[in-house]
Amino acid sequence: MNWKYMLLSPLFLLGCQTEKDTHVDSKEITIHYQEAKVKSFEDLLREKSIREEYVLLRSESSVTDFSLPKKVVVKSDRIFILDGSRFVKLVVFSREGKGLAQVGMHGQGPREYLNIADFDVADDGKIYFIDGRLDKLFCFNEDFSFVYSKKLPFEADVVKILPSGFLFGLSSWNMGECEGAKIVRTDWDLNVQETFFEYDEYTDPSFWISGYAFTRTKDGISYNQTIDNHIYLFDFEGNYKSCVNMDFGSRNVPDEAKKKVESKLNDYEEYDLLTNYVAVTDNYIIGALWKSRKIVPFVYDRQTNTSYLCEEQGEYARPALIGYSDTLSIAYYEPGMDTNALPDSVQAFLEKEDFVLCLRNIY
Repeated sequence: MNWKYMLLSPLFLLGCQTEKDTHVDSKEITIHYQEAKVKSFEDLLREKSIREEYVLLRSESSVTDFSLPKKVVVKSDRIFILDGSRFVKLVVFSREGKGLAQVGMHGQGPREYLNIADFDVADDGKIYFIDGRLDKLFCFNEDFSFVYSKKLPFEADVVKILPSGFLFGLSSWNMGECEGAKIVRTDWDLNVQETFFEYDEYTDPSFWISGYAFTRTKDGISYNQTIDNHIYLFDFEGNYKSCVNMDFGSRNVPDEAKKKVESKLNDYEEYDLLTNYVAVTDNYIIGALWKSRKIVPFVYDRQTNTSYLCEEQGEYARPALIGYSDTLSIAYYEPGMDTNALPDSVQAFLEKEDFVLCLRNIY
């Protein structure tokens, strides 16, 4: 999809219809991951005081049915789930697990979408999503009613709402405004205010290892794209702050392996890299690794240099840990998964229903 390996001293921001050219002398933090102590995720749950909340999802209508949770956002008393199956839709549940609504309608009408690439929810309850086929931004009220859709001036994959506008992660194949840039900050009218980072020659837009996302924590906004080891950190206003370099040592992906990836997949048995999502807080780095072509969710304790690993998942398997929202690490379970460690009541629910979310306060 979209990858860049970049050293950040000094770091120059791109200028694309920006208000000013900005030079950033950034401090980069390097984590030598191969030197970390390795424990199991179960050890983390035993060693730390982590609050767990199980949400038993009850869809009482086909409107809120889903089959493949791609992204989950917890906002106040609501849970938003993007279904990543071929029937892409955004559904909403209460914090108690009751299905509430579907946001928007699939179709070819003036208020309808063809595909949802990413979404976010504002503090005032408004819901925004990107239609990746139509290159449009959709907005809905807190009551799920349609507000507007706008044509994007660029091709974007992901979005994060700011107090005064948006951060967009641009596609590596973007041919619109700010071609070649990775991230843009805009106002509410989609006027570009600032751009960040450039795609370079070590990018293979024809091969997707995973999706990616802006991830919000209580400390700011995190951004990472496979196959880049760097996690770029922004404040809540969308200003770039710094980056964390996850150095996997001898298992780093060499630059040449980032091009024509499809023909070099066997080589990836020897590499480790970040994938899917990553969240950075003052205490932890939480996300998933693509480790020898297997997905391994992890929680890295920055204070003790310890990496807590979940069990390896197959290359195309669904990992239990699927995201992070504010202070919550989000796991999901479905029938067929190993649920022996779950409470009896949760196991009983899974025997007759489809999904359970586990929200763990890891901050």
